[in-house]
Amino acid sequence: MRNVAKVVVVAAAAGFAASSPAVAQDWDGAYAGVHGEYLWGDPDLDTSTPVNFLASKFDGVAGGITAGFNHTEGNLLLGVEGDFALSGADGQVDVFYNPPYEGILVDLDWLSTVRARAGYANDRFAIYATGGVAIGHLDVTGLDGTTVDMFDGAAVGYVVGVGSEVMITGNLSAKAELLHVDLGNERVDQVAHTVQSVGLETTMARLGLNFHF
Repeated sequence: MRNVAKVVVVAAAAGFAASSPAVAQDWDGAYAGVHGEYLWGDPDLDTSTPVNFLASKFDGVAGGITAGFNHTEGNLLLGVEGDFALSGADGQVDVFYNPPYEGILVDLDWLSTVRARAGYANDRFAIYATGGVAIGHLDVTGLDGTTVDMFDGAAVGYVVGVGSEVMITGNLSAKAELLHVDLGNERVDQVAHTVQSVGLETTMARLGLNFHF
């Protein structure tokens, strides 16, 4: 995560150094594009009885489409952006109860966000903070000698992050973002488990291309 943050900061510094303080009129208007990201984090479990969490892991890749709208006032960039991605990210929590040993599998099937963004832009470069609502589809399965479907549905939470974007041509831009998503906790079917709710916290390192209309 530290390395990704350094990339975003270095890209921002390079953009400021290489660009003039021209008004950011080229950023105004609608845009659409594609993006890909690597995700990593931890499933979040709430239990009704004390348990020992032996290990927890979640990671994978995702990719999809983006659409948004920018408005500039001088060098102030304001905008709204939405995206949707199909995800191959998944993970497992290993749990030891008394007496059984169990595994809980967490799959993120898709993820969508709707975010505001605000920052600084000139004719070729922009840096911004962003935040809003995140919705993801979680498929949670428990293992205790048999396979138990615990949760299969949409979970709603929030997303915050930072990004930088550079105009490659008059209409095409490239961006890098570091986003943190918390999908909150959704109640599960307990069955033979003491798990009461499940959620997901994940960080995304995202790269994308946007076409500006």
